[in-house]
Formats: sequence, structure tokens, C-alpha cells
Amino acid sequence: MELGALKPWLVALAIPPGLGVLLIALTLLCLVWRKLKLATGLAIVTLCVGWFLSCTGFAVWLSTRIIPQVQHLAPAQAHRDLATARIEAIVVLGGGVELTNREYGVPQPASPTRERMEYALHLSRSSNLPIAFSGGIGWANAGQGISEAHSVNLWLQRQGQPLLRWQESRSRDTAENAHWIATQLQPLAPTGIARIALVTHAYHMPRAVLAFSQAGFHVLPAPIGFVEYAASSSLEWLPSAEGVRHNRNLLREAIALALGAY
Repeated sequence: MELGALKPWLVALAIPPGLGVLLIALTLLCLVWRKLKLATGLAIVTLCVGWFLSCTGFAVWLSTRIIPQVQHLAPAQAHRDLATARIEAIVVLGGGVELTNREYGVPQPASPTRERMEYALHLSRSSNLPIAFSGGIGWANAGQGISEAHSVNLWLQRQGQPLLRWQESRSRDTAENAHWIATQLQPLAPTGIARIALVTHAYHMPRAVLAFSQAGFHVLPAPIGFVEYAASSSLEWLPSAEGVRHNRNLLREAIALALGAY
């Protein structure tokens, strides 16, 4: 088994809800061992961790402290920013595949992938820049399903959109995204494509920029999906599935950045 195949398992136990399950298990073990003071302390920690890591409000606070900040492209002048930076192509990173989809009968791009593609299409329409997509079968789905790139092409066909100019379907993580798309774009005649606008979610952008910069690209971040307060910020401090999702994403990225895992 490759070391990368262990990443989904290890990360799942370090972020919610896996982290909460581990804390509950430790609390129960302390009760079995009659360590009542330790069990009480762990129960309080578990309650606090479970509550805060389920709140979007905490995710907003966390996002400004553990993830380097990136700026969005202002909608009114995004096309000018792309031109000023002399961008040659828009590169979109895959964000997962829905392997079982009863509505269409074939795997579909997961919501993060669709959101990134929709923004890339929007930028492409205003700038006339070509789109490249990078996304294979991630470590969590190794050995099954179809690649993110293939699922995106099926989705584009159904939307009546042009198919991808360039695509790669071998990558399993962000570092491989950068490596394999570079093998397609950088050798292009006459001088290759080196200046790209990179589309991915804001929480993932710092790690993605590092990986693509190391692969030899000049990167203009084009992030989407910022973690922000809704109209009623007080409700954001109540536990919700959305809060769990945001905190999962942020903690996973923080761990990857800390370990230098691109």
C-alpha cells in the first residue's frame, strides 16, 4: 500500500466528526478504567470541541487564523485583472466525484468541482481564455469510479458547453494536479503556458498556489467559496452541518500546510 493511501484515514481521525468520535471513545475508556476525574475533563473537552467545530461562526474565526488569506477577483474588473497579469489559461482543480448518481445514471462532479467549473466558465466567457482541468481519482477513491476530468466532460456535454481544451486525469492530490497539468501546458509551442489563473476554493488556494508555483507556473489566484457570516451572525454559532463541513475543510488544509503535503 502506498503511503498516500493512508492519508484519507489519518486525516479523517484528526478532523470532525472523526475527532469527536475519538474523544468520546477516550472518555468511555476512562470511565471503564474508573478514571472519573479524567473522564469528566475529557467529556467537557469533547463537548466544547464538538460544539465549536460544528459552528460556521467558529469556522469564520478559524479561517482568518490558520489559513493564509487570499483575495478574490473583483467581479467588475476580473477580466482586466486577467489581462493585466497576462494570464494565458484558466486552470481548474477537481474537488471530488459523486460515484453513485441515480438521476443521471453515471458519476457526476461533486458540488465543489461543479462550483469551480462554473466560475471558470464565467471567467472564460469574459476573457476568452481557454480552460484546463486537473483531476484524477483521489486517494480516497483509489481503484474505483471514474476520474474527475471524465465526470466534468460528461457534465459539460449535458450543459451544452464546449469540452475542455486540456485535461489530465492521473492526479491523486494537489501536488500531482500541478505536476501532470504542467506536463501538458508548459511544453506547448512556442514558449508554453506559464501564467495561469488558478480556480479552487479559498481554503484550498494557499496550498494549491504553493504546489503550482513549485511546478513552474506564475499563478493568479481566482478563489471561490469564502467562509463568511450570513445575515444573522448569531445563528452561525449554533451547530450545523454547514459548520461541520467548513471546519473539516479548514482543519484538513491547515494540517496539510503544516506537514508540507501538497
